Amino acid sequence: MKPLFPPLRDESLLSWVNRFALFHCGVSAEEFCRVIGLPQQELIIGRQHAFSKLAVVFGVPVEQLRARSHYPVSSRVYGYRSENFFQEFLLRNRQTFCPACLLSDIETNRDGLRVGAARINWTFSPVRTCRYHNVPLVRARKVTSNGSKIDTSYLKPDIPKLEDILAHSKTRRPSELQGYVEKRLDGHKVSSWMDSQPIDLASRSTEMLGACLEFGAHAALSKLNEDNWDQAAKVGYEFTSKGEEGIREALRYLLSNSERSQSQSGPQGTFGGLFHWAQADRGVKHIGPFKEVFREFILDNVRVEPGTLLFGSVVDQARVHSVASLARKYALHPKTVRSALTKSGLLRGSNEHDSMRQTARVQQSEKLIKKLVQAVPVSKIPDYIECTSARGRRRSTC
Repeated sequence: MKPLFPPLRDESLLSWVNRFALFHCGVSAEEFCRVIGLPQQELIIGRQHAFSKLAVVFGVPVEQLRARSHYPVSSRVYGYRSENFFQEFLLRNRQTFCPACLLSDIETNRDGLRVGAARINWTFSPVRTCRYHNVPLVRARKVTSNGSKIDTSYLKPDIPKLEDILAHSKTRRPSELQGYVEKRLDGHKVSSWMDSQPIDLASRSTEMLGACLEFGAHAALSKLNEDNWDQAAKVGYEFTSKGEEGIREALRYLLSNSERSQSQSGPQGTFGGLFHWAQADRGVKHIGPFKEVFREFILDNVRVEPGTLLFGSVVDQARVHSVASLARKYALHPKTVRSALTKSGLLRGSNEHDSMRQTARVQQSEKLIKKLVQAVPVSKIPDYIECTSARGRRRSTC
C-alpha cells in the first residue's frame, strides 16, 4: 500500500500493524487481519506466513518485519534477532506499556494518528522499567488470556487514564539486568559467563538468586510483585555478572545466614526457594549452567548423603561431614566432635556461632575422629581435647 508507512523507533510488529491499519484503512489491527485473511494467532506467534503476507501488503522486505517480532524456533522455544529463549521469557498474555511513552505518542499526533505505539522490548519479562522515562512499566492481564486474539485496547488515546497512572508512578532506573538484556538483544556481548548461555536462563537465574538474597531463602516467591522482582534483578546481577565466583560468593552469604538461624538443615533448609527451583528442573524448564555451579557448591559445603538425587544426578560420595553427621557416625556427642574439629582447624564456616551444620572434609575429619576414638576411651575424649588444647596454649606463651 502507498504511501509507505515506516515503524517508530523500537516499535513492535503488532503495534506497527495496528498503526498501519488505522492510517490506511481506519480499522484496528484485529479487523485489518480479518480483511487481509491473516489469522490473528499467526501474527501474535510470529509465524513466517504472517511475515510473508505482511511484506506484500506493507511493501517492505520480510527481514524488516521479522526484526520487530519474536518467532517460533521449535516447541516452546522462540527467537528474536540472534537470541533464542523459552516461551516464558515472553509476556504475550500481558498488556505492557509505559504511560509516558503512550502519552508522548498520542500528543505527538504522528502521521495524524492519536494512538500509542508498543515497543518490542516491553515483550520480554526482565524489562520492567522504561529506559527513556525511568518509570515502571504497567503490566496487566489481557481479557483474552489464551493469547489467540490481538488486543490493542491499551494503545487507545485514553489520556486521563494514562495521566493518572503516570502521576502515581514512582521514579526508578532500569535494573542492571534489564540493561544487560537490552544490550544483548541489540547484539552486544557484556558478561562472558552470562553470554555463554541462552538469555532467558541467564536472566532467570539472576532473578532467582537475587530474590533469595534480598527477601530471604524461604520467602514466598510466588507472592513477589514486579517491583520485588525488579529489586531482585538488581541484587542478583551484582553476583551473576561476576560469573561463577560471584555466584559462589552469593551462595556463601546464604549459607552463612542459614548457619546463624534455626531453619531446617541440609541444602533444602539452607537455600530454600533457590534449592526447590533447581531441584524441580526435569528438563522441561531448563536452568542452565547456574545449576552445576550451585550443585558443586552444595557438595563442597553442605552434608549430602550418598545416594541422594541432587539436581537430577545421584550423589555417589559425600565430600563433607557436618558436625552432626560425624557425631552420628562415631556415636559421639556433637559438641565433642565440634570441639575436636575446631581445635584441629578442620571446621569450615564461621566460629561466631555454635552450629552443628558447619562442615569439614570427609577424609580429614574421619581420620581425626578415628584417631581419637582408637587412642582415647570415648568417655575421656572431651577431657583429652581440652587437655591437649591447654598444653598447646601453654607452649604458645612460652
